[in-house]
Amino acid sequence: MITSKLTYSHITSKGLAQSSFERMFFIMEQNYSSISLHAFENDLENKQFIGLLKDDYNQIQGFTTYAINPYGLGTSEYNILFSGDTIISPEYWGSQELVKGWCKTVGGLMAGEPEKKWYWFLLSKGHRTYMYLPLFFEKYYPALNKSKEADLFPIINKCANAMYGSNWKPEKKVISFDKSHGELKKIHIETTLKKVKSNVHIIQSRESKIFYKNCFELKHSQNIKLKKYLSRNKNTQFGIKYKFDQIKDYNGYKKNVPVQDWKDIAPWVELIKNGKDNVLTSEKVILLEETSGTSSFSKLIPYTNLLKKEIQKGVGPWMNALYENYKNAFKGSSYWSFSPPLKKKRKTSAGIPIGIEDDTDYFNPFSKFLLSKILAVPTFLKKELNSDTFYFQTFEHLLMKDNLSFISVWSPTFFLQLDDFLSNHKEQLIYSLKKSFGSNNKRLVYLEKIITTSYTWKDVWPDLNVLSCWCDAQSSLWIDKVQAAIGDVYIQGKGLLSTEGICSVPLLKDRSPILTVSSHFYEFRALDSAEIYLANELKNNEIYEIIITNGGGLYRYASGDLIQIDGFYGQAPTFKFLGRKNSSSDLVGEKLSEFQVSIALQAALKKISTKIDLAFVYPVINKKNNLHYRIYIEVKQTYKLEITKLLSAIEQNIESTLIKNPYYKTAIDLNQLTPIKAHLLENDFKSKLFDFYIDTFKVKHGNLKMPVLFKKDSLNSLLHL
Repeated sequence: MITSKLTYSHITSKGLAQSSFERMFFIMEQNYSSISLHAFENDLENKQFIGLLKDDYNQIQGFTTYAINPYGLGTSEYNILFSGDTIISPEYWGSQELVKGWCKTVGGLMAGEPEKKWYWFLLSKGHRTYMYLPLFFEKYYPALNKSKEADLFPIINKCANAMYGSNWKPEKKVISFDKSHGELKKIHIETTLKKVKSNVHIIQSRESKIFYKNCFELKHSQNIKLKKYLSRNKNTQFGIKYKFDQIKDYNGYKKNVPVQDWKDIAPWVELIKNGKDNVLTSEKVILLEETSGTSSFSKLIPYTNLLKKEIQKGVGPWMNALYENYKNAFKGSSYWSFSPPLKKKRKTSAGIPIGIEDDTDYFNPFSKFLLSKILAVPTFLKKELNSDTFYFQTFEHLLMKDNLSFISVWSPTFFLQLDDFLSNHKEQLIYSLKKSFGSNNKRLVYLEKIITTSYTWKDVWPDLNVLSCWCDAQSSLWIDKVQAAIGDVYIQGKGLLSTEGICSVPLLKDRSPILTVSSHFYEFRALDSAEIYLANELKNNEIYEIIITNGGGLYRYASGDLIQIDGFYGQAPTFKFLGRKNSSSDLVGEKLSEFQVSIALQAALKKISTKIDLAFVYPVINKKNNLHYRIYIEVKQTYKLEITKLLSAIEQNIESTLIKNPYYKTAIDLNQLTPIKAHLLENDFKSKLFDFYIDTFKVKHGNLKMPVLFKKDSLNSLLHL
């Protein structure tokens, strides 16, 4: 059994040492027939780059060679990436390090020229390429589905003719040599045939098949998931405290481990922040992802490679279902906005990164690379910290992508912010693009004509087919406005994906998202009775809070997310997200909690608390249709003039506290929210508010706990809004 770890490195062919060359030829000769040293050397001379796989002893165990625009191929519109010899020693077959390293290197090369299309040209001697092609490429040759080969032949013909001359047979669309240039040895051919016969399109379809299978074997698959968590982490600090080694089943888990809130998890995460290993998981924590909490201004959720893979087990089937249900969404390029941009990179004192490096990390490495080739906007824009520059550069890329077919954002208000920016800056954008592409550019001529009319996004991007965004809870308020702006485009509601884990994805056409059965272990606490149920025990129309156990070290974690069951697929529930259990406001993804508002008000009003009767924060839309939070203050008549003079300072004080919430700060930076404003209430408003609350919620006077953060529209009648 091979235990040595492989590492990938990238060099130019001119930097290859003679000993490395000899080792590479040895690996080729061991696995391929009809290989000559002269032919191998000639092939290598035509390559610019080499990716090397080395073991712990610095011994080469695999390699790949490639060139960009060989033989003068490539144009001002596209580049040709040509792959040559690629091999891994058989004892390391199954390793993904070569794929990961190659994707990272080539992805970097592509990012250097994002305005160009890239075509990958290669000769394949094995089965793996044929498993990747139908999964990740919109068009490829050869393909079982001939529509996938459309428009590629002219480029294939040009490349093959330039590189292989008369050996290229265009009428047969094959390259044929008079004598062998190397083929897999018989033992490897037999292995390849077995795999191809049993696993056409193996990667994504296998993941999706497992997902759907688990929907019908939910109790069994969830039990296995729980047992693996307990076995893997029984020797961690958390596992020892809660006696994981003595837990035999779910009943034991439920008995030994209480339901955890963030206050229970926070001390363990603090140890991880300070560099301690084996705290919550035996696997090393690779990063801490920041989220907004109800008991602190932000929470840092531990991420391991296992947790990332668990999220991928939900994202993968979602993308597969999206393709099956809405194929035109994959017709062209895509715009993805996974997490709020404008965040600065940070690390803990122990050097642990805070935040996902790249949003496409939600995909496996090969998917990540292939996704990058169809992204309409390069991911490096995430590093931009100025909101106006971010929006402007985003649209400079988007507007020139006439084949944009799919958009994925989180909040619908973020999409509306994009729409407002485009409407307000369309002339400047066209002017800037003309300087880069010329006034006669066909795309710009078309755009200039369209934006002078009352346009929708469908008019600007005729191939646009699907928009994915939040549609449940507070987000439902904005969907009609989004639909009017985007035009005749299908809006697909996202599932429930939080920083703590993935809970649902939209797989079933015209139905609510389904529980991500292959990702984590789930429990559900009934809202009315507080009884806890397993995933296979839920009832239709009931409301539950999701409790998560995941591969990052959250055990029986009460998420605070409320869902309502509205159907089943097999045993797996489908459900709608209703909102947060704890009092909070989340208009555009700012996740502002009542706890945070309470702290802010206490700090801002401490010195004048005896002079005011009431203070609370309320989300409003001003006359210019801008969203912001307003602090309403009822002041004793004697102090009205004094407090009026302090309103500006109160606004600044509260804002300086709320801005510590990273999501609120992002919303402000992106102009999704404008800064908080203060407003004095009429006299005796407090008594009216108390009466309203008592009458509406049937609360006894002695039990009344007046919130400091109210939901949008809940007080409009009282506030005359």
